[in-house]
Order: sequence, then structure tokens, then C-alpha cells
Amino acid sequence: MVVTADRRVRFRALALVCLGVFAALFARLWYLQVLNAPTYEHVATLTSTRTVQIPAPRGRILDRTGKVLVDNVPTKVVAIDRQKLEDASNSDAVISRVATLLNHFEKPKTDYTAEGIKHDLAVNQVGPFDPVPLAENVSDELLVELIEHKADYPGVVAETRLLRQYHYGNLAAQVLGRVGPIPEEVWKAHEDDDDPYPKDAQVGLSGVEETLEKYLRGTDGERVVEVTPAGKVVRTVKTVQPVPGNDVELTIDIDAQATAEEALSRQVEVMRASRGNPPVPTAAAALLQPGTGQVMAMASYPTFDPSVFVPAITQKQWDALNDDPAKPMLNHVISATYPAGSTFKLSTAIAGLQNQLITPASTFNDQRCMEVGGTRYCNDETDGALGYIDLATALTRSSNVYFFDIGKRLWEGRGRYGDDALGRTAKELGFGEPTGIDLPGEASGIVPSPEWKQKVHDDDPANYPYADWYTGTNMHLAIGQGDLTTTPLQLANAYALLANHGDQYRPTLLLRVLKPFAELDVFGAAVDPEDVVVAPEPTKIGHIDLDPSWQASLMAGFTGVTENPVGTGHKVFAGFPLGTFPVAGKTGTAEMGDDPGTNLARSSTGWFAGFGPANDPRYLGVAVLEQAGYGSDSAAPVVRDMLEPIATSGAWPTVEPTIPSSPPPATTTTTATTSTTLPGDAAESTGSTTPGAVAGANSDTTETTTAGAVAAGGR
Repeated sequence: MVVTADRRVRFRALALVCLGVFAALFARLWYLQVLNAPTYEHVATLTSTRTVQIPAPRGRILDRTGKVLVDNVPTKVVAIDRQKLEDASNSDAVISRVATLLNHFEKPKTDYTAEGIKHDLAVNQVGPFDPVPLAENVSDELLVELIEHKADYPGVVAETRLLRQYHYGNLAAQVLGRVGPIPEEVWKAHEDDDDPYPKDAQVGLSGVEETLEKYLRGTDGERVVEVTPAGKVVRTVKTVQPVPGNDVELTIDIDAQATAEEALSRQVEVMRASRGNPPVPTAAAALLQPGTGQVMAMASYPTFDPSVFVPAITQKQWDALNDDPAKPMLNHVISATYPAGSTFKLSTAIAGLQNQLITPASTFNDQRCMEVGGTRYCNDETDGALGYIDLATALTRSSNVYFFDIGKRLWEGRGRYGDDALGRTAKELGFGEPTGIDLPGEASGIVPSPEWKQKVHDDDPANYPYADWYTGTNMHLAIGQGDLTTTPLQLANAYALLANHGDQYRPTLLLRVLKPFAELDVFGAAVDPEDVVVAPEPTKIGHIDLDPSWQASLMAGFTGVTENPVGTGHKVFAGFPLGTFPVAGKTGTAEMGDDPGTNLARSSTGWFAGFGPANDPRYLGVAVLEQAGYGSDSAAPVVRDMLEPIATSGAWPTVEPTIPSSPPPATTTTTATTSTTLPGDAAESTGSTTPGAVAGANSDTTETTTAGAVAAGGR
């Protein structure tokens, strides 16, 4: 065949075009593989590794003597690896077999269904490369079954996790609190922190678990894994072990706590048996050091078992706790408010002294009743006319009319004293404001005033139909009735001010923050001072100038309550070693009015506040029993029982833990570090050698209730 010149030209052109195309392809390949290789190698590395959080073990919670109250316990967990399950050809059958297996070995803990397990796999908030837990604290028999028939359960794994363990059962349940999945709003609040929470974190949800979260939390570790483009894990590249949280020592003495809770619950049962219906729905007691604000015991009745939240509370248990009108999860020492009754006479007495209406030596003629505006205001029905009495006697015998008279004169002289003279002094003593204790959910209480009454009427006329403030209104306030409400802790801190000669300290539960597993001596102090991370000093929050003559008169009146045969608390303290451990105290009885739901009369609420030794106050106790009658009969025995062991033997009876403490694991704690590891590098591990996770309770909403009513006086 003859190739013409024209055809040769076309062949040459085609060859040039092909050569150009191949040249461009080679140039592009050279650019991608040589010039831009580092960039694409970095991108490939980023897309082929994932970081998985390793939750840090929470710190332990100890009492003031170093006894372990809360720590972590390893527990066996059955979980499902979602990736391996998806690779199985019979995933639905595997899930059905797992449900049957769990029901066989774990009943009657709960009921498992294939649909329920699928739901858990879909909604669980664990990381995409973490197994989803199905059952925790499982039996050894179940684990043996899984091991022996491993091929039948692809993707089903058994692992160990750390759960919160309560060594003293129900003791101090409301104080200690609980942990659970982090609420969305908390996660968002810390989203921009240097050390943000993962979305599946376990955090403190109440009690000191919540308020001391920053110390207890610890530093999470991480595991860097290499994955395929489909997300399948190939290997672990690097592991940084978590650093455990700090231990915290509370001011609580668990022996004193046990004494307080036992005394409170015993007295509730006594009063229920003696008074019949309605029963005593709630009660509270606290013991603190007036000179430091340290709370040694805080008892709330009724209580609950915190272990029901570990590993997770059932819906039935949750509903039972929340539907109980007495609110067992509520800390009634700080979150419930009650009318103060005659315990408020401390504040009225100081108001009378401050405004020079009375002096310690001045007397008043107690004729049992006084009439104002056609209304008779009287002492308790068990009291007659007391005749001429001074301030100390008025306190010892709890004369209503003595303090009615102060309230009457302060209101009638409001042009000189102001229309809120009683309220001003009450606020100086700490009423009407949270004390600032390191616990969540503290209530403020109410110190009413003419301005306050007008405002609440304008805002809610249905519940507050009357806006006017009368002489009688001020008189009722003077004996702790009317709209006045207080928490037990507020009342305790008011009496602490008297015990401290006018100084008042913020109540606290935090004694020290320690490094994890610090060695302690027999008194609970760290052997090495460098193991102490935080040791807060007492914080003064209030002061009232108490003239020495005022202090002497007030103390004479309050010690007379227990020592004088006519004192309202004398009968209860008969047999108490008052000679070596004198107690200054005050009874209170607040009338509750009719039940708004049934219109039936309710029994009065009983109070007692007392401290000792009166000449050198070291311990102060307060107790309130709702609808239990006279404070001298109901509340005073609780405070007596809290103080008596320390007064007679110098210590409270020792309470043994329901779960013995195990020795802490050996740990080597260092600062966790991270570094960039590319595929192909050797895996490394840095940081603490104590891994673990904390599983806990479901989150819940905080609820605060107020108990109280408007009524006339009592003692």
C-alpha cells in the first residue's frame, strides 16, 4: 500500500497528540506522587486514624477521718461491638440469642428483648468505636457461657468497668449524690474548655458529686486507632492512659452521720406512733462546728438507696422516688423550708436590743394574753401568766407575749425604726438567703416585709389575697410565724452566730482535696503534706456586734431552756451531763394551719436548736420534724441524741461499713501527654497506669419543695 504524503502528515499529527496526552498524564502523576506527596500523605493519615476517649476513674470520697465513703468497683459488663456485629451475616439472630441468654442468667434484674437491644444500639451515646453496654455486674456463669460458645455470639464482648460503690449504704445519700450521663446543657457549657467533656461522659448530678466535680473528674485518656475508609479498626496506634480524679475528704464524720440519721428516723417513728394521722412526712437534722462552719452530719428523712442508680435505675424505681410526696431524694436540710416558730425569737430578741426597745435588765408583765385591735394574742395554751419577766426568762420559758410586744412596738414606731426592723435583723442573721454551702439546690427561705407582701400579692393575688401589713402581721413575725420560712441549715447558722459571739461562717462540706490514693494517718490527715491539693480556710460571711451584756443575757436564757426546771427543754435533757457539757438551746413549735388539700387541721412542726459546751461551743445541732407537735417533745430528743455520745465519751459510736474497703491499686500518676503518630509507627503508652471508666445513673431534674404554712404562735 502506498502511503501518500497527506496520510503521513495525519499519522504524525496523531502521534504528536498521543505523545502530548501521555506527557500530560505523566506530568500529573509526577505532581501528585512527588511534588504533593507530603500533603496527601498527611490527609491520608488524618482520614485513617480515629481518637477514642478513655474515661478517667472518678476520685474517691472520704469522711473527715479518712474512711472511704464512695469509691469505684470493677464490674463485669456484657456489651456489643457494633462493627463486628454488622460484619456478621446473621446479626438479627445474634441479637435474639443475646436477649435469650441475658434473660436466662440475669432475671429478675430486668427483661431483655431483641427490639430493646436494637434500640439501645441505635440511641446509645457511646463513641462509634466503643462497645455498647447491655448488662452490667453480670454473673460468672453468663461469662462462661459466652466464652464456651464464642462463635455463636460474634460482636458480643465482655469487659470490666468501674462503677460507683457506696461503702455505708444509705448513709449521707443526699450529701454524697450520684453520677450519670452528662446533661446536654452541661456538655455545651464546657464545649469550649481546654479539657471538654465527651458527649458520653459520666458526671456528678447531685450532692458533692456535682459540686466537687472539677476535683473528682480526673483527666481522660485516649486511644488512637487506625481504621479503613469504611471505618473498620485495623490496629491501635497509641494509648494514653487516663489520670484518676482527686480524692476529696468531706467534713462529714460518718459515725456522727450514722448517729444523726438513726436518732432522726427513730424519733419520726415515735412521733408517728404517738400522734397518729397525719404522719410526720419529712424531717431533717444537722450537726456542725459553729467556729468553722464545717458540717459533721446532715440527715434528711426520708432517704433513699443511692446504689439503685448503679449501674442504672429502672423506670419503676425512678417513678417511685419521684412520685413520693415526701421527696426522698431531696435534701431537706438545705432544700426544704419550714416556718421557724419560737426558734426565731433569737432574731427578735436581737432586734429589740439593737433598737433599744429592751435591755437585758428590763422587765415585761406577761399576763398570758394581750389584745390588739380586738384580737387576743396569747402564750401557748399550756402556759399561764408568767408575770414580770426579763429577756433571759422570756427565752427560757418561751413567752409569746413578751415577743409579741416587741413586734407591736417596732411596727407602731416604724417612723423611727423603719417598717422592716424585724426583717433587717433576720437578714443579718442569715435568714432569707442561701448560706452558700457547697451543695446544689439550696433554698433561700422567706423573710417577709411590707414591700415583699405587696409584691407577691401583685404577682399572685390568688395565693396572696392580702397586701396590707398590720400590727398583728408584725407580731406574728416576731414569734416566727406568718410567711416566714427557713431551712434547717439557715437556722443552725443563725445560732452559730450567737455561739461565736457575733461571727458567722459559711457552712462547708469540703475539708481537703488530696492526690489520688494519698496515704493517710489514723486521724485522716495526709502523711505527706504535698499530697494535699486544696485545704480551704473557714470563710466568715457575717457579723453582728453583740454587747457583752446582750450575749450574757441571751446565753442565760438559752442555757435555762435545758437547765432550768421551768425551761421548755428541761425534761428532755434530764440525765444529760449538763454539769460537764452545758447545752444552750431553744425549742420551737410552728403551727401549720389546715391542709389545703383536705381542709383538715395539721399538727405543728417541731424544732430544736442547741449547742455545747455552752461556755466553749464546739458542736451545734438542729432538728425539725414536720407536723410532729411540740419541739420539746419531737425535735429536742434528736439533738440530745446527737450531742450525748460526744458529751459522755468524747466520740460517737463506730459504724461499720456495709462494704469493706479494698486497698487502693498501685498507681504511677504522671501528666498525660499526646503526640502525633503516623501509620507504621510503633504504638506507645504514656500516663497513668490505672485505666477505667465510671458508669452511673440516669440524669434527672432537680426539685425543691417548700413545706410551711401561715399560723399563730407556739413554743
